[in-house]
Amino acid sequence: MILFLLACGTEPADTAASDSGTCETAVTWQNFAQGYFASYCQSCHASTTPDRHGAPEGVDFATEAETREQAAAVRRTVLTNSTMPPGGGLLEDDVALLTEWLDCAPAR
Repeated sequence: MILFLLACGTEPADTAASDSGTCETAVTWQNFAQGYFASYCQSCHASTTPDRHGAPEGVDFATEAETREQAAAVRRTVLTNSTMPPGGGLLEDDVALLTEWLDCAPAR
């Protein structure tokens, strides 16, 4: 299934964005990102979380809109610096899918 999702784009994720700023991908909030952020992030990064373990107020990933607003920070802390989630443990497939979702998720 993962390979199918990765193969659905007509171009590699880093070049899939067209001149109009859109991207062809099968990776969506509903079929990947929502579950990813629920599993790896929302225990600290949700407005309803009682103990945020030091996560800054307002940096929440419970909705697609909240997550899109933080896309640059997610890219930096998860993919570039590898400082989130604490303790690591990301699967290579999740890293690839997160990269594609961030590359292809339209800004709103």
